[in-house]
Amino acid sequence: MTTCSDLCQQYPVTYAIYWAQNSTPTSEWICQCSQSSPNGTELHPAFFSEGCNFPWVSVEVIRPAGDFRWAGCWILPSGVTPWTIVATFEDCFERCVSTPLAYAQYVGETAQCICTSSYPPVDLPLECGQNTPFLYVHDVIPSGFVKRQAKKRLDEQVILGQCPSGRTACQIAPDGHFYECIDTDTEIESCGGCTYGTFGKESKKDVASIGVDCTSLKGVNLGAVTCTSGRCVASSCEEGYTLRNGICVPKPALAI
Repeated sequence: MTTCSDLCQQYPVTYAIYWAQNSTPTSEWICQCSQSSPNGTELHPAFFSEGCNFPWVSVEVIRPAGDFRWAGCWILPSGVTPWTIVATFEDCFERCVSTPLAYAQYVGETAQCICTSSYPPVDLPLECGQNTPFLYVHDVIPSGFVKRQAKKRLDEQVILGQCPSGRTACQIAPDGHFYECIDTDTEIESCGGCTYGTFGKESKKDVASIGVDCTSLKGVNLGAVTCTSGRCVASSCEEGYTLRNGICVPKPALAI
């Protein structure tokens, strides 16, 4: 039987969305192929093996970066790095292509990501939903393959014509050969604009849209900064700095 995911594989999209028309066992299903991710606040709790029954909608990421496969929802292992805010789960896969595991979760409308090689500590699957780590696994692939996959996704996005609403086509390296659709209002490493400039624009003429890597700001404690409305906002500072309006500034030297 042809599935919604099979149908959507024919188009340059990221998500296969499908739902039953009614609650009867013989109900027909509706399939929608989309480039836009669902809102995190719309998640309905369900276990990995259950799927979503009427009236809920099932969403599947197709052709994810690095060929990640969903493995259910699990307790986080100890000692992993803090959550990093990302635009979507798909952006988490992009970030984690060099690690075998990716954990992603929604907290409200915010997607978060952890790249690691550590498996869950307990063989006890959780019910998936808000504030629950979704585990994705894959075989770590060589950098050359990653670049070819990135080029393929670029070609598909060009066919699509534009980035989804609310995203900007940002170059992912100074050479300008590839781009990624980024929400510059929330992307912590490209806050307020594109770190390497907007795809298709000359860098010298694109100074106004250059973003900031919030994680590289001086004086900010590790994991204590977010990108909010295109602005880096710190929540705590290193010793020798003080927090003022979300910015870590050096403390004035004491006169002796």
